[in-house]
Amino acid sequence: MILIVEDLDRALHFYTGVLGLRLGHRSGDYAQFDTGATRLALYTRSAMAKTLGMSLDVPAANAPGFEISASSLVGNMPPSSRATSIIELSRVVF
Repeated sequence: MILIVEDLDRALHFYTGVLGLRLGHRSGDYAQFDTGATRLALYTRSAMAKTLGMSLDVPAANAPGFEISASSLVGNMPPSSRATSIIELSRVVF
C-alpha cells in the first residue's frame, strides 16, 4: 500500500517516531517500512504525479462538488494476489 504525502520527512517522523514502525529503506521521494509480508510505503504527491503522468491536486474540502463518502472509498477492482493500491489521505497532510 502506498500512502501519498506532501512532506516525506514529516510523515516519516510520524510513522517511525509516533507509531513505532521501522524504516526499511528510503530513496528520494519514496520510503518503505519494514512491515514483514505487508508492504507499506510513502510517496510524495509530486513524485507520484510524475510517475503516473497526471495531476494529483486535492480540491479544498469546501470546493463545490467536493464530497467524501463511504462509497467513494470502496474500490471497484476485485482483490488479487499482487495488486498495488494507492490510498490518499487528502485531509491528513504530512
